[in-house]
Amino acid sequence: AYGVPVVKAFAAGGELDWKRLAKFKDLPILLDGGRRTGEGGTGERADWGAARRAVDEGYRVLLAGGLGPGTLLDAVRASRICVHPCRGSGWPPPGPSFRA
Repeated sequence: AYGVPVVKAFAAGGELDWKRLAKFKDLPILLDGGRRTGEGGTGERADWGAARRAVDEGYRVLLAGGLGPGTLLDAVRASRICVHPCRGSGWPPPGPSFRA
């Protein structure tokens, strides 16, 4: 529909706006730990319960926000979804980059 791959990001560190989220059911969504729309990269943990509910309701979810070596496994277990580890997560491990 958009001509390019699109993922819609939502702040999910506080109350997730379910009414607004419903408008994007056809897109993959990224739930980040920010508390306001457009806020991300805060290091705050996203609401894993909201992520699980979104998966249960048929959304395709990526999880970001507050993920690290001590929280990654708990996030996957709690939300049953794919996670996006980045800054401070310890993954990928340091070393050479591989390109196809």
